[in-house]
Amino acid sequence: MATHHNIVKAAIFALFGGLFFAILGIMIKMTTREFSSEVVVFFRQFFSLLTLMPLLLLERAQGHTLKTKVFPLYLLRTFVSLSAMYCLFYALKHLTVTDALVLSYTRPLFIPLIIWVWFQKKVKAITWWGLILGFIGVILVLKPQPHHTFNVASIIGLASGLFGGIAFTAVRKLTKTEPPTRIIFYLLILSLPISIIPALSNWQTPTPLIWTYLLVIGILATFYQAFVTLAYKYAHTSKVSSILYSAVIFGAIFDWFFFDQILDFIAIIGVLLICVGSILVVKDKKALIPMDRK
Repeated sequence: MATHHNIVKAAIFALFGGLFFAILGIMIKMTTREFSSEVVVFFRQFFSLLTLMPLLLLERAQGHTLKTKVFPLYLLRTFVSLSAMYCLFYALKHLTVTDALVLSYTRPLFIPLIIWVWFQKKVKAITWWGLILGFIGVILVLKPQPHHTFNVASIIGLASGLFGGIAFTAVRKLTKTEPPTRIIFYLLILSLPISIIPALSNWQTPTPLIWTYLLVIGILATFYQAFVTLAYKYAHTSKVSSILYSAVIFGAIFDWFFFDQILDFIAIIGVLLICVGSILVVKDKKALIPMDRK
């Protein structure tokens, strides 16, 4: 059972995680306004791998092996994680940082549905209420108009939440047999040869300023993952996820400060409903845990 001291530590780490994710969103938006998103995705993974390489080499020196019996699951996780990343980067380029972040943070709403389909696991009533509230919030954020379709960028942003939910489910299954460093290593090492194809197809030679942005994005992504991992170490998913929504608040502040963009009242209500709905979902501890097939 988590002690008060551990919960405080988890809250601090989660707040820093939310802050770094919001800063990461700003950096990606600034970079992709005049630069290829596909190239940014590739270098995001490349510089993250470089940042983590000392730790991976240390683990290797201590005798930890990279051999695995679940390689197909690693491939699935890599494809859906990259898909989530491409969708998020596109959304950040075309939407406000706040809207893009909150749509990507809909992944807890998809996880019970994914587990229901993937593992035939029943969904509790409180989880259904969370899903209903959350998706009403999504509709308010997407702002459909009579005789008009949804904003394409918003739909793609929502898709980042769906792919993120599949990736989360795959990771939860991987953690049953795989150590964290191996999970991180396979994501980065498998994503490089996959992401280099669209990067080369949309290649732009980075300027010195863009090189700096790309390096900072890779480092920020690594720190974000580190803070989130530490937060989950000291408290349950429900508590950590609630605090990670601070990224949306930080994103709104950055939107106002850097781009003079302010959320309208309907969007604020939508964001709140998504946050409340997602928190209700993660309160059901079993809703986020995939079961093994018999």
